[in-house]
Amino acid sequence: MTPDFGPIMISALSNNMTITHHAAGVSALNEFGDEGYLPLGSVVDPLRDYRRQLTLRRPMLWKVLAKLQSFGNIRANWDGDGAQAIDGKVIDVAMSFIQSNADLIESPFYVVPTHFGGVQLEWVRGLRELELEFVSPDRIDYLFTDEDRGISEEASCSVTDQTFIRGLITRVNSG
Repeated sequence: MTPDFGPIMISALSNNMTITHHAAGVSALNEFGDEGYLPLGSVVDPLRDYRRQLTLRRPMLWKVLAKLQSFGNIRANWDGDGAQAIDGKVIDVAMSFIQSNADLIESPFYVVPTHFGGVQLEWVRGLRELELEFVSPDRIDYLFTDEDRGISEEASCSVTDQTFIRGLITRVNSG
């Protein structure tokens, strides 16, 4: 079949396509980025999967996703000062965020657990800095600073406010 704007039906075995998720939920890439093949009749949605493909083609993002996943093993009082265990739902949201924004996320950036059970992503670019703290499955606290321009912004936003959050990442990356 010919691709269109909807799902594509793959009509032959292919070892040169990188599809990470499809209707059956089977990945054509393993965790090391090795390509597999798509079986006859596999259905994929390239628009939905585009950013996931970008994530999987960038080894740095694989490492970050693996580190985030490891936060699920962090238990209460992990810092010796009464810290909460890291919320599994927050980890899932942060991982989804990274996959959804793989086209913007440049290295290096850092990912750390927070005292109150959240996850924080941090970028430092010269005198510009961005911290996105996933404090709950639906809220991000952020801090953006640009010392060259005397800018310091700190507030909260919804995890679903992707346009705003992508704008913050663009600002820290490009100045």
